[in-house]
Amino acid sequence: MIRQKKVAILRLKIIAVSMLAGLLIGLGAGLARNHKFALILGSFIPAVGNLVAILCFMFIPKEQAKISHDERDELIKKRALYISYCVMLSVVVIGLTVPFFMSGPDGMIPSYYLNILLIAILSVTIVTESVAVIFQYGWQEGEKS
Repeated sequence: MIRQKKVAILRLKIIAVSMLAGLLIGLGAGLARNHKFALILGSFIPAVGNLVAILCFMFIPKEQAKISHDERDELIKKRALYISYCVMLSVVVIGLTVPFFMSGPDGMIPSYYLNILLIAILSVTIVTESVAVIFQYGWQEGEKS
């Protein structure tokens, strides 16, 4: 399997586990009536997961005997980045305009909303890029590359 596809699959797994863990811990702490702890820990775990997912390309070694990538791989990476940036821009625009229209020009939004928005932007960007890479290489494990 191509290294870029391995990295994309690993990123999807890391994001899924960190988001699920953050959600479960946040809900558990919220049910225990410790809302501040729920917000801090429920957003810290996905943030760390995003950081690990961004840096996970260092965990998968390059194969020395084979050619690591060619023009097709570069084109796939470029397309995946373009798609993920378009989705990221859409999430930023929606995430910043919806609260304004819901609260009105004189309304206020809580400050933790920005942390949640940042984590959502990072997660959606990483997931979109990984899915685009996997989709372009093909979903099957045994496919020739």
